[in-house]
This record gives sequence, structure tokens and C-alpha cells, in this order.
Amino acid sequence: MKISVNRHLFIWFFSLYFAYFLNIPFWHQILDIIKLSSVADLAYLLSASIILPSIFAILFYLFIFPYFGKFIIFLMTFIAVFSTYHMHYFKVEINADMIRNVLHTDFHEAFDLLNVSFFLWFSTLVLLPFLSLYFCKIHYHAHFLKEIKSRLISILLCISLIGCAFGISYKNIIVIHRNHRNLTGLVTPLNCFYSLGKYIRKQHLIKKTITPIAEDASRGALWKTVSKKTLLIIVVGEAARSDHFSLNGYLRETNPLLKTKNVISLKEVFSCDTSTAAALPGIFSKLSQRDYSPEKAAEEENLLDVLQRVGFLVYWKDNNSSSKGVASRVREENVRDLNQNDDILLKGLDEYVKSLKEDTVLILHQLGSHGPSYYKRYPSEFNIFTPTCNSSEIQSCQKDHLINTYDNTILYTDYILTKIIEVLEKNPQLNTVMMYISDHGQSLGEYGLYLHGTPYVVAPKEQIHIPWIIWLSDNFAKEFHVNKEHLLKSITTRKCAHENFFHSVLGLLNIDTEEYKKDMDIFGK
Repeated sequence: MKISVNRHLFIWFFSLYFAYFLNIPFWHQILDIIKLSSVADLAYLLSASIILPSIFAILFYLFIFPYFGKFIIFLMTFIAVFSTYHMHYFKVEINADMIRNVLHTDFHEAFDLLNVSFFLWFSTLVLLPFLSLYFCKIHYHAHFLKEIKSRLISILLCISLIGCAFGISYKNIIVIHRNHRNLTGLVTPLNCFYSLGKYIRKQHLIKKTITPIAEDASRGALWKTVSKKTLLIIVVGEAARSDHFSLNGYLRETNPLLKTKNVISLKEVFSCDTSTAAALPGIFSKLSQRDYSPEKAAEEENLLDVLQRVGFLVYWKDNNSSSKGVASRVREENVRDLNQNDDILLKGLDEYVKSLKEDTVLILHQLGSHGPSYYKRYPSEFNIFTPTCNSSEIQSCQKDHLINTYDNTILYTDYILTKIIEVLEKNPQLNTVMMYISDHGQSLGEYGLYLHGTPYVVAPKEQIHIPWIIWLSDNFAKEFHVNKEHLLKSITTRKCAHENFFHSVLGLLNIDTEEYKKDMDIFGK
């Protein structure tokens, strides 16, 4: 049975519901700021309580019309519930970068985010509005012009309400919003639509044609005396923190195998961004940190194009969501299955390496320490640090349990990298190198933050401090004139970033081009 409801009552019901129930992070932040310790604080709270529903009412008066009004409410409710859950529990900030992350999220990643807490949150907040949408029949004015007139009057009344509310506490409003500019960015789902608009605008500005780089690239003088085929394996890590690698001083032994392999581990390395979609292209881009953006990187070729141009076979093998466009012009294969561990990247590797007949760059993109389901990222035999957080509801786990689980993912990465090195050691007919670098770090509850994706300018060190590990065979060191002992002493504490990777690989492989900058090359030969 449908209940006939006047459109004014319908609009104000949902305006109040959106303002008070679907904006929990907004009100939580306000109460943290004002503390309710004075009359001025109470006046500000009253003003905000009038202004926010009035803004929603204006929007609904503008967009809620017959035939598609309920769908708009349904869509906005769904987006608001989904975004507020992640804002509340994981302290996620909704911006254009986060929209990019969401649009690049695949089924496997989305599935990991579904848990009991989310379903409880979702069912609690959507039950009332969905029942209202189903059982209510909105009564509109029969005459279109009269309907428009009624809405215009209602909008003017809302604007008057906003003006009166602003007058109650205008000084406090100005001061608070000047000092806490993120407040307006907490209003859902308006923040989602605004950020989506910014993202679309950025994408629209990207050039449709790819600008070539390093067209003058060629192999340098050292290649004249190289007698063996060369293989560089680049392992791109996921959400790995430098400070959880025992190679870099972490007190817990998370790298028991790598420490036996004479690797070089750089201790002060920083990512160019805090999410895979934004940071992964930055690893292979020639752009400096100052000039970098994912949009700029998408407009031009990258390191893989240069290596392919000078005759390397380039092959990207992915156990993550994708290469984010980095490998779009080289051979690319995605081998990920639901909850697949990274040992899939080792499958057939020995045979592949043995069969190589040409100089090759192989990129292995890990699932690594991808959250929040850290406990799914490693086989049971790597469940060494216990007790663990066997849930994707990481905000509900004890801090030490969460860290144990995350450290097990690092222990498993230690195993994967060691197995790759052992494959290379068994193939002395090649000049071989392995490089491991992570896309970004990860928050594990520090400052109330979880996962990653915090805007770079305010991102904590945990989300940008990453590992960069290098292993070189004796063959490679000899033929490319690399002094491993000198490297071990000279670069392990050098501060560097993703912006150094492009130049360092070119320098290590003795590729000559005007794009190469020696001062950005960590090897500095």
C-alpha cells in the first residue's frame, strides 16, 4: 500500500535525514572542535544544525521531480552511507584522488571491504529511507508552473533560514571554517559529487595523444663489451612500509632470508603519492616530485617505453588490480585470482628465465601487503607473528594483533623476493638484477588512520616511507662496472624517492639519453 506524501514533507524529511544521520563524520568533527564549553559554541552548533538541512532542502527542491526524484534520493543515500562508513572508521578523506582510487578498484579489492561492520552500518542507515521510498507516493502540484513557483518560494525561505542562522553565529562560523577548511569536505554526499567533478575535469584535460620521451635513447659504451644477455626484474610492492623491514632497522626479524643475500636496502625512500592509482605511474615516470601528477604522467611515455625502444623485451606480470596504464604499450598479463597469494608470480619463473634469448625487463606487481584483509595475503605457514587480526574490520582489532598480521605480509614478501633472487642465482648465463620498490606505505592506526590515500601534503610518514631493495649478480656488477661494496656504503642512507627510479634504472643499464639526470641516479656511475 502506497502512502501519499506531500513533496514538501518528503523533501524536508530527507533533508533532515541527510543532514543529521548521514553526516556523522561532519558532526563528530564539529563536536571535537567546539567542545560545547560556551554560549558561542552552542550558537555555532545551532547555526550549523539549521544551515546544513537547509542546503540539502535547496538541492532537493532543485532536483527532486516526478519520475526520477526517488532514484536521485536512492543514489545519494547509497553514496552517502558508503562514504561515511570509510570516513568514520578509516578516516578517509573524499577528494579527487580518492575518487580515482575508487574508480580503479577492482572486484577483488571491493570484496575485501565488505564485512559485518559495513553491513550493519549500511542496513542501519538505509533501512528507514529505503522503506520511505518504497511505501511513499510523492504528491506534486498538478500544474507545472505552480509547482515551480512553490519551489522557488521554498528555496527563498531556505536561503532566509541560512541567512538567519549565519547571523546567529557569523563570527564563530568564519573563524572555525577558516581554521578548519576540511569541514565542508566532510559533508556527504556533496563531497563525493564535487570530487567526482574535479576528477572528471582533470581527466578531460589529459591529452589524448601520448608524448614520446627519450627518443634519442641508445645503449651506452659499456654494451660494446657485454657478453651475456641481461635480465632486470622489477618487483613493485604494495602498501609496504620501510619501518617494518628489519633490513632497515625494525627490531622484529621480518627479513630473515633477504639478510643472507647481500642485498642493498635504501632506508630513506619516499613515494610520490599515497595510493596505487596515483603512485604506480610515478615510479616509472621521468617527472620530478615537484612536477608530478598522475594526469601529467598519463600524457607521456615512461621508463618502460624507453627500455623497449632500446631493444629490451618488456613484460609486466600483475597480481594486483592493474598497471594503471603504465604497461599499456608493452606486454601485460594479469594473473590475479580471488585472494591469490604472490607465489603465483613465482610460477614458471625459473623456466622463463632459463629460456631467455634477449635482454629483458620483467616487472612483477605484487598484491603484497594490500589491506584491509592482511591475513589473506600470505599462506598459513607464514603466520609466524601471533595472535593476528583475522578480519577486514581492522579498526576493531587490537593494535598489536594488527601489526602482527601486517608483519606476516612483510615476512612473506621477504620469502618471495628471496625466491626470485635464488632463481637468478641459478642462471649465471645472464647478467641479472632484482629491484624491489613499494608504491606507497600504510597506516596501521597511527593518529587514528588506517590504510592509505591521505592527501600527500598532510600524509603521515607511515604512508610515504617505503622500501627500495636491490640485488645485483656478480656477472652484472662486473660487466656494468658496479662496485657493490661502494654502493652498500654510499647509497643505503641516501634520501631519495620515486622520482629517482627512472634515472637510476637508465644509469644502471647504461642507457644514454638527454632525459637522464646523473644527480637523480642513486648509482651515480
